[in-house]
Amino acid sequence: DQNPRYLVPKLVAAFRDREPEILMGDVDIARDFVDVRDAADIIARLLVDRSGGVPVVNASSGRATPIAEILAVLSDITGHRPRILRDERFIRSGDMRHQACDNAAARSLGHRPVHDLRDTLSWMLRSEDRTDPNP
Repeated sequence: DQNPRYLVPKLVAAFRDREPEILMGDVDIARDFVDVRDAADIIARLLVDRSGGVPVVNASSGRATPIAEILAVLSDITGHRPRILRDERFIRSGDMRHQACDNAAARSLGHRPVHDLRDTLSWMLRSEDRTDPNP
């Protein structure tokens, strides 16, 4: 389980729980979100490839995804359409509008992202559905 203090786990939990409203900041902000399984592949490749010392590698998707797109995909997967309410408390002045990492170094190791946004969110929703025998 991921900590719901973070944006994507918070949104997954809200859709899973069919919350009627979600308080959000600026949904047009775009960030580079990477599936943990893809990040693990990058790390594993780094552990195997020792040819160039210890390179600086961004464990990233190489794509900036607007938060609004995450909301749309979650709505599409779940069929749930909560009201998205803008809450100024979640707006950070000076926040970068668009942020994507350069994943060329990861690609040079042979990494290719396998898990797209829909796959990642579906996987997270399924993992959140299970009952944890050790709460």
